[in-house]
Amino acid sequence: MTTSAEAIGLARAQAAIAELNRAREAYHPKEFERTREGAAQRDSFQLVKDKLDVPYQAIGRKVENEHPYACEDVAAFHARLLAPLQTDGRRWTPNALANLGRSDEAKFQEVEQQVIDKAWKAACAPGMPLMPITREDQSGRQIIENWAGHKGQWMGEFKAPAWLMTEVNGRRFNLDAYAGVPM
Repeated sequence: MTTSAEAIGLARAQAAIAELNRAREAYHPKEFERTREGAAQRDSFQLVKDKLDVPYQAIGRKVENEHPYACEDVAAFHARLLAPLQTDGRRWTPNALANLGRSDEAKFQEVEQQVIDKAWKAACAPGMPLMPITREDQSGRQIIENWAGHKGQWMGEFKAPAWLMTEVNGRRFNLDAYAGVPM
């Protein structure tokens, strides 16, 4: 037989567990999307994904593989998606970007545009492979709209061979010293 203190503690624990179960069910995606707020938030997540789709394709990743975490708001999701695009030395943490997005929208958009521009510039740097930029049409076909990458990746085949300078003003170079060195 249990004492009354143990019974009260057990009742409190059961009530706490029931409250946690109700909270978990409230955040379940199927329950959440049935509400009007859930549909609006889902649309705002999709807007973020659409905006960052092209820069993600330029670096060889797919934004469609990224989904919001449970209880993640739009600002945190947006900041988390910007993190892989950062290529310069100054890296914003996702938390700092999310706080900036919640507090100062204009500054966040400015930082976002800088991150996207630098990611695009890095994707088009010499030596980077070509990446197709695709979109899906209404019937589900993948259409290549553009390519990201350095032009040397595809134009190299059409270039003439490089000239090898063998002498300047009648003075011949010692070409044996450059043997095995790519020119």
